[in-house]
Amino acid sequence: MGFWQGFTRTAAEIEYAGHHYRVELNLVSLGKNITVLRDGQPLARVSTPARVPLGDGAVVEVDSTEHGFSRAILRAEGKHHRLHPAPGTWEAARARWANQHPSLSRFVMVIATIIVVVSLLLLGMEMLELVTMIPPVQSLLGGWTFTSPIDMPPWLTLIFGIMVGAAALETALRMR
Repeated sequence: MGFWQGFTRTAAEIEYAGHHYRVELNLVSLGKNITVLRDGQPLARVSTPARVPLGDGAVVEVDSTEHGFSRAILRAEGKHHRLHPAPGTWEAARARWANQHPSLSRFVMVIATIIVVVSLLLLGMEMLELVTMIPPVQSLLGGWTFTSPIDMPPWLTLIFGIMVGAAALETALRMR
């Protein structure tokens, strides 16, 4: 896969029972967005979330978000095995970088997690403020309203939004 294809598709792979399985995810498809290949030959084309039987009781389970895989596992013999990012994908590049720089990778992961948690807290405060301004809700609460202690200027909101997007992308690329 080329760099530009990373915006629209990704893939994960696994070796199992003497076969090479590849799951390709089309991120911009409105219909069947998953193609499962066995040894390069199409086995199934389905929509997520999906369970694709492979035979011998083995099943590939796949689910996705708008950023990539949220789950890509093979269940067989009471165990599950995670599929690995396919070579040439952004996820494979992220995994390779993590193997080459484990400490820096963990640091980036922690920072991304903190950014996501802070964004959820800020969103929660904004939602609480909006909901408590609704007159029927206000009367139920005896006139109480919540005012968020954090009032960010638009330029800071834009920068924070970009940081949240980058943190979400980083999390998606780790296939977590």
